[in-house]
Amino acid sequence: MSDVARLAAVCDELLEQARDLVLKLDGEDFTSTLPGVGSSAGAHLRHCLDAFDCLLDGHDGGRVDYDRRARDRRTETEPIAALERIETLRARLRDELAITSDRSLAVRADEPGLAPQDGWVRSTLARELRALASHTTHHYALVAIVLRLRGVAIPERFGVAPSTWAHARR
Repeated sequence: MSDVARLAAVCDELLEQARDLVLKLDGEDFTSTLPGVGSSAGAHLRHCLDAFDCLLDGHDGGRVDYDRRARDRRTETEPIAALERIETLRARLRDELAITSDRSLAVRADEPGLAPQDGWVRSTLARELRALASHTTHHYALVAIVLRLRGVAIPERFGVAPSTWAHARR
């Protein structure tokens, strides 16, 4: 299995975790914020899905622009819309990346001071999939905090990096 296919499978597992979680949440748990926290579980999930869309929209043409996120409000306020988007992304990951080899990409994200003046940096598809998995895991950790503070039981591994999980088990 290529690095891209392996990393796409990791990302698919993360999207599956999101699907499983959304299926367990009611609308209030999905959309509510807490004082001092600011973002809802739905908002964090939408943000992650936006990044997946950006990568999948741009990888074939070699230019991934994370600044062009859709920020679709329905995805963060309607669990059904989030579930539909998750399934679409999972299918795209399988269809577009299962047999794709690594390739060079130009990537842009609004990160003042971290990128050249025009914002574009060189990367690879494998690197972006790895970064996306890490980014998603970290947002899932925030989702876990929001939901636990609301009294929602969530899976023990949700939002925990695989290396952290393995270390904790030793």
